[in-house]
Amino acid sequence: MLDAVPPQWLVDGTEVRVEKAPTAFGEVTVRVASRLKQGEVVVEAEAPPRPVGTWTLRLPNPPGHTITGVRIGADQLRRDPDGRIDLTGRMGKFAVVFSTKPSK
Repeated sequence: MLDAVPPQWLVDGTEVRVEKAPTAFGEVTVRVASRLKQGEVVVEAEAPPRPVGTWTLRLPNPPGHTITGVRIGADQLRRDPDGRIDLTGRMGKFAVVFSTKPSK
């Protein structure tokens, strides 16, 4: 999910929304809010009603920033070498918080 989002869409204060997008597993809603001044990009997602075999989320580094961590609630998640996190098995509504810091 979000593989095609260009970094320019993640400048501070921007928002990206996809609402009720049809998939083979049911509708998916996603909202991305860039809050770089607060050190984060938040992705609010609503999973499809049927379980997805493999579900990943990829977010590029925002312009001038580096993603330093990812969490859902208190759970710290790992990004793979391509910047993806695994959402497989997640259901309902949840928020993924990408911590950021300015690049040097």
